[in-house]
Amino acid sequence: MSEDKGSIMEIEWNLVNKMTLWHYEDLIDKMLKTLSYNFIQEHYNHNMKEACNYVGKLLGYNPKYEASIKRLTSTFKSLGDAKIKNCTDLIEKIETRESCEDFLKITKIQFRDLISVLNYIFRWVLPFRNVYLRQLIASSNESHMAYVKILKEQGLRFNLDILE
Repeated sequence: MSEDKGSIMEIEWNLVNKMTLWHYEDLIDKMLKTLSYNFIQEHYNHNMKEACNYVGKLLGYNPKYEASIKRLTSTFKSLGDAKIKNCTDLIEKIETRESCEDFLKITKIQFRDLISVLNYIFRWVLPFRNVYLRQLIASSNESHMAYVKILKEQGLRFNLDILE
């Protein structure tokens, strides 16, 4: 728990694992690695206004997501008001627990809302990076395995490496 001039802001780091299935540092690392690809920067690194619109387009047709849409949209608007340029800018500003705590104190965004936004970006916006090439082919096919070996020798190990 952190105190800020008399007000109490609750930060429960174990909540990150409960909501995202990752520890905070692992989640941030995975997001930064995915955001490091040029085509991800071009197509998925939304500014906060685009992020609000994307939430509505992606989830807005299902009434069961109404509360989530409102919460996510409100948080993206608050992030925009805090001059966050895009997803990369957000992740870089909260890269460590300490910088996250400082960011929350300055912006007054609730910890749970920030983690909901991170989970949404990670699960619904960014493509998964951790698919090894060998998982995309029939491992019983020797020629396919030979191609994967050649690609691996060139430093291409994941699905997103091929797209890059």
